[in-house]
Amino acid sequence: MNATEFVYGSELQGRGYATTTDLVFGYFTTIIGIVAFAGAILNFYLIKNLKVFHNAFGFFWAARTVGELGSDFVYGVYTGPITI
Repeated sequence: MNATEFVYGSELQGRGYATTTDLVFGYFTTIIGIVAFAGAILNFYLIKNLKVFHNAFGFFWAARTVGELGSDFVYGVYTGPITI
């Protein structure tokens, strides 16, 4: 057994420095989140401007895109930068 005392929440404080791996994955996650966010905006543009999507499928697609937009925002603004 480990002789050190565990402090609850200490894993959230991090190491105090970023490794090369942290930087690579942090930047990669941020870029993927931003690109996906732009893709979600493109989805809304297509749904609005193409008449073929003015039906139930288009509504379903738009509703799903709202959820993806939220997830993409979190990845681009929180998950990626906090990894760095």
